[in-house]
Amino acid sequence: MKGIILAAGYATRLYPLTKNMPKPLIRIAKVPIIERILLKFSGLDKMDQIFIVTNKKFYPHFEKWLKDYRDKQKDNLEITIVDDGTETNRDRLGPVGDITLVLEKFNIQEDVIVLAGDNLFELDLKKMCEASEKNKASVLGAYKFKSLDNVRNKFGVILVDENKKVLDFEEKPRAPKSTSAATAIYLFRKEVLEHITALYNNPHDKEINVGEIIPWLLKNKIPVYCEYLSFWFDIGSHEDLEKANAFFKG
Repeated sequence: MKGIILAAGYATRLYPLTKNMPKPLIRIAKVPIIERILLKFSGLDKMDQIFIVTNKKFYPHFEKWLKDYRDKQKDNLEITIVDDGTETNRDRLGPVGDITLVLEKFNIQEDVIVLAGDNLFELDLKKMCEASEKNKASVLGAYKFKSLDNVRNKFGVILVDENKKVLDFEEKPRAPKSTSAATAIYLFRKEVLEHITALYNNPHDKEINVGEIIPWLLKNKIPVYCEYLSFWFDIGSHEDLEKANAFFKG
């Protein structure tokens, strides 16, 4: 099993903080976001390599971080920094472009866990692996909000049955069918990887977000299930940073 951490964005909403520093290297309660995410992979026996996809601008930052991180790394996971070749927010490949880059460049043909490099969450990834094995399906992480207003026009919203099988996915709907938001946490089984690359290689005029993979799979009659998070921070603004810092400081 492989891991992919998406860290190629330019985080313009966090300027000037992220003008010359990648968002995943920002410290939350003294610990870089990327290191909090890497902890989620610990204990996954089948996980043997993690790819962190960044851009040309921030590639040196991640290389320097990795050199320092290896001095204190407690597991044996192989970590590879991948440069997607982009230099500005205007020419970025987008999440599915970066996933496709890794899949094709490294000829990956096994299950993959994909995490966004700016999401902090509580979910044992072993539960996703168990759900995947039980249902023979890909699995996404979801967070259940208290009201429809919390997700309206903001997140990809999923509708699930009593077994947590995903029945429907809508991107930022005005009239959401549930309060369950899809997060940037995915386990894709090896047999669906070709569908991801096919989605990216289809003609498109904008970047493709990772959530768009789900309706693509459903359209192709490929089952997807979900597991719920107990907490979730999508670090997109200075306000989000303040909330995450307060939470992790306790």
